Amino acid sequence: INAEYMGISKIEIQEPAFSNVVVVYRHSLAGEKKINKNGTDDEKQQRAKAIYIKMFRHIPMADMEVTFPFKSLSFKPSSVVSLAVTCVLSILAVYNALQKGKKGGSQTFALTVIILLVVRCVQLYKSMQAAKKAMEDDITRTLFNKTQDNDEGVVYYLLTSTEQQELKEILLAYAFLLAAGGAEHGVEIETLDKSIERALHDKYKIGCDFEIDDAVRKLVNHKLAWKEDSGKLRVKPFNEALSVLDNKWDNYFNY
Repeated sequence: INAEYMGISKIEIQEPAFSNVVVVYRHSLAGEKKINKNGTDDEKQQRAKAIYIKMFRHIPMADMEVTFPFKSLSFKPSSVVSLAVTCVLSILAVYNALQKGKKGGSQTFALTVIILLVVRCVQLYKSMQAAKKAMEDDITRTLFNKTQDNDEGVVYYLLTSTEQQELKEILLAYAFLLAAGGAEHGVEIETLDKSIERALHDKYKIGCDFEIDDAVRKLVNHKLAWKEDSGKLRVKPFNEALSVLDNKWDNYFNY
């Protein structure tokens, strides 16, 4: 059967999500007393001052609340209203049954209505409890599968990511400067900045503001580039740059 002929087509759904989410929080004193019931009040107060860090990966924007600490689940308002209406009807049915019993009415029919309403109330409550339990299980699975690291591990990851970002800036600036002929003649810093931003946009289809001043400062500090009197930037050839970095590394630790 041709799916397109039947009017059936495949649609790709994309949901915006955060690649990494870092949550920094601390316990309130009331929350610390609730979690840890052992110890004195001073010890609990000291523990409440501690800072906790957690890192999650691939979190959809709509599910950000899953990463928040001390979540409390509640029933949907529609479910609560439905249960309340059923309970009110049950009370009215009991009252009418009692009134009809006094007047000689059919008590069997009234008792049947009461039983049905009570069963309906129990069904609603059970379904609400099941939905809450399913949501709690889903949150537990999400946190287990998407938790990337905690506390010191998150700090180490952030420091490493920052160092890698700094290194990438230097490599981009040096590579584009060398490709533009910076080893033979000077290159305008603004021209270098625009060429890097254009290349990143063409490659990843994302606009960015490249920190050219910071990248140039690092190149100059590492003696891989220098500024001419005209303000243009020059860079050492590749082999000379390797020699500079090798010498810097060999003499980094003096012992």
